[in-house]
Amino acid sequence: MDALSDVLGATTSSSSGSRSNALAQEDFFEIMISELTNQDPLEPMDNQQFLNQLVQMQTLQATTKLSEGIESLLLGQQIASAGSLIGRQIEGEDADGNPVSGTVQSVVVQDGDVLLGLENRLLPLSSVTEIQASAETA
Repeated sequence: MDALSDVLGATTSSSSGSRSNALAQEDFFEIMISELTNQDPLEPMDNQQFLNQLVQMQTLQATTKLSEGIESLLLGQQIASAGSLIGRQIEGEDADGNPVSGTVQSVVVQDGDVLLGLENRLLPLSSVTEIQASAETA
């Protein structure tokens, strides 16, 4: 009877970005039917436990959906921030810690990361250390 709780516990402890471990509603019902079919007839599942498991599944789904929404909102905000840097001179550090500077010419999203396109390289938005005023506002 605790098989569902064990699976739900393992799923919630995994990273939210790992969709392969997330339980679908069909998986939940399959496990629940299996539990009901194989339960001990002398000790049937308590109604309260059954309801608790339903609530756990709904909570897990809501949390996953909320997390995905927040990630999407964050990415949109980062893209908007990066877009406001187009035409501006920036300084930052590459992955090796070497200084990089240049004028932002484009914004690229690659594997969920927002990158600024400089003259001849891409620089992660999170690596920017200085933003200088554009010539138009100076």
